[in-house]
Amino acid sequence: MDVLDMALPVERLLCEKATLLESPIGATFELTPLCNMDCKMCYVRMSPEELRRKGRIRTADEWLETARQAKVAGLLFLLLTGGEPFLYPEFRRLYEGLKAMGLIVSINTNGTLLDRETVGWLAKNPPRKLNITLYGASDETYGRLCGNPHGFTQVVRALDLCEEFGIQVKINYTVTRENADDARQILQLIRDRRLESTVAYYVFPANRKEETDNSASRLPPEEAARVRILSEVARLGMQTFINQGRALLMIEDGTATTDKPPHDTAFTCRAGKSTYWINWQGRMLLCGMTDNMQFDLDELGFERCWAALKQAVRATSCSEKCAGCPHETFCARCAASAIAETGTFEGTPAYLCRLYDCYIGQIRELVGALETAGKMDS
Repeated sequence: MDVLDMALPVERLLCEKATLLESPIGATFELTPLCNMDCKMCYVRMSPEELRRKGRIRTADEWLETARQAKVAGLLFLLLTGGEPFLYPEFRRLYEGLKAMGLIVSINTNGTLLDRETVGWLAKNPPRKLNITLYGASDETYGRLCGNPHGFTQVVRALDLCEEFGIQVKINYTVTRENADDARQILQLIRDRRLESTVAYYVFPANRKEETDNSASRLPPEEAARVRILSEVARLGMQTFINQGRALLMIEDGTATTDKPPHDTAFTCRAGKSTYWINWQGRMLLCGMTDNMQFDLDELGFERCWAALKQAVRATSCSEKCAGCPHETFCARCAASAIAETGTFEGTPAYLCRLYDCYIGQIRELVGALETAGKMDS
């Protein structure tokens, strides 16, 4: 998820300016790889034993010092994530310290640990957004996908508490083979509660965790495209979706053009331009989906890490096929997906090519069916 997601219009202008100036305005702090669930597609989660073998988590003082350096460099928007960030031992002291700096802080969480006392504490100094990931529409799905047979009940309790205490919630839904059948129920829950949402229909390979293979959880491209359309219809409404679909088909058919410029590096996002990710070991990454570029804060300090990350991004390029593809500005391909799927930033991720083809094909079928029905009605 983009750390700058859900920014206000004036804040988005600041973000665009920061990207042009290569000023690091947005960051994600990955506080811990520990989690109370064990989702099959997760690329970060470790057991306590794995954590002990690979290092230690950073102290709150270390994170606060990093935040102080980052703020001097331009940090304004900060996302706290994990693992499960509410398992971080010094979470409250760290959160309060970050808020005292004037940072705009959001939190990613699975929601299962949010009891009345915790939500009440948050409500006294609320985050910009509490991003709760919804993994299914039943306890059975949570048990199958996450190893938590009470997860859905726990998340619904959290949503009720957040509504009671007035905390802004955004739902993240990652679609997998294990929870795809829950899509309509999840989207209905989001509508009924009038919540902001993001649906991740593409599951990244778990490259950051070598011992994990999450390929069995990923939907075939045809099914991922179907869920993408379902989520867009739910978010936009059918008529707006159809209007946008017709406009996209005109571009596909060459009867219209797009003013979206092509990208001059492998990166279609703000990573290494105005945003970055710091993992639980204190290493600056492009984003949470890949650790192919990483720079040690303890060794280099913040300014040198940021300079190195920017330079590394400038030196990348996407594949010739992607750069010349008419779908390039609409496809979900990004640098992280290219290297995750192919092993290089210059690679062409075939899965995403197929997903986009299926998406366009299904829009074409839907628009065609509606037009045919309209002619019959007339």
